[in-house]
Amino acid sequence: FKHYWLKSVRAPGYYKNLIVNIFVGLSAVYFLVIFVLLGFMMPRILAEAAPKLDPALTFNGILMYVT
Repeated sequence: FKHYWLKSVRAPGYYKNLIVNIFVGLSAVYFLVIFVLLGFMMPRILAEAAPKLDPALTFNGILMYVT
């Protein structure tokens, strides 16, 4: 098992794939955090944008135009 591991680590494509995988993983974590924070902050953002309307109705009204 150790020999197989060392052979795969010494392969020239290993580090290139490792860097790409790290970049993709960090990008996924970044977008996950952004979407989670946006989900928590959306009611406040909508309440400031349209103070007299219910945030849920405002969000659903926006969805009508997006789709």
